[in-house]
Amino acid sequence: MSMNVKKKINKKERRNIKNKKRELRRRKQVQHNQEKKCSNRLWSIPQPEEYTFDGRGHKKLYHYTTENHLPSILENGVIFGDVMTDHFDGFNTPNLTTENKFHNPSSKSEGIMEKNDYYRLTIKCPTEKEKLINYGWFDKTYCKGINLKLTSQDPSIYGEIFNQYIYLGHITPSMITEVKVWNKKTKYWDRPKKKEIDDMCFEYNNLTFNRKFHHLPSQTRIGGFLMDDYTGKVIQFQKENDDKELYKDLYVLTDYICKTLKGRNLMDYREFVITTLIKCERDSKYINVLINGVFKIYNGFVDTNEKLDQTEYLIKIKDQFEKFDNWYDEINKPVELKLVG
Repeated sequence: MSMNVKKKINKKERRNIKNKKRELRRRKQVQHNQEKKCSNRLWSIPQPEEYTFDGRGHKKLYHYTTENHLPSILENGVIFGDVMTDHFDGFNTPNLTTENKFHNPSSKSEGIMEKNDYYRLTIKCPTEKEKLINYGWFDKTYCKGINLKLTSQDPSIYGEIFNQYIYLGHITPSMITEVKVWNKKTKYWDRPKKKEIDDMCFEYNNLTFNRKFHHLPSQTRIGGFLMDDYTGKVIQFQKENDDKELYKDLYVLTDYICKTLKGRNLMDYREFVITTLIKCERDSKYINVLINGVFKIYNGFVDTNEKLDQTEYLIKIKDQFEKFDNWYDEINKPVELKLVG
């Protein structure tokens, strides 16, 4: 091999090494910036008095939810709430609003709204400005208005973001002072009878699965957004209820992935699961892309002795799906009326 060829190879190798080092520095800087944004920047600016609940003269707070979540909320309080700080970042804490009209501040899908009755809970919680944060102020201060861009598309549906608040803590059952259900016929909030609520709670507590309809995995769960939790209740709730989750085996992998990945790698993973979930809403076949993608990512960085057998794992997922489908068909089987002769 000639000296000129050797020099070219050596020069190419040095350039590759230099590029790899530059990429490594870039990734470390991204991770540093991300961690700094999450820990140092957040809450570094006090909430101005004019944005606080008391400063704006509000009197009541509400939380909106669907039938499938109500029994759990009445038993455990409000634990879940998605607060988006960036397209692929955020944390978990309850979302509240001062608006009592019918609207959809948590952006629940049309399918979920159609399958479930809709409830409005009146909440009486501490209102000090360190705990109850105006969502509109928080969004423009820390999130560059990313949430306002969504709600401003149609405030009649999503509500006015400056009338919304995030509560940095657990909304306990005792803080729920009133429950009302939306009457689709009269377009009015009705007060359900205690027996109706008790019967509903009894039914849901005895279900084999926690949802009575086909659904996709939780975006906040598989994206790891629940792990930065201001209620301190998420992990315990999952331990007590994961046995009723359709996607419990998938969540084992996604939980581990989200605990392990950092910085740019975590953001890339979140981008994958969120964009794939969006595709799943249009075409259910993409659920296979999601499941296989998560499996590949998990097996891609765990130790050799921890890698899973893909065939065995997919069989486990398939068996769980079949169990759900059989149960779903059973609970939706038409009731046969017998005539008394």
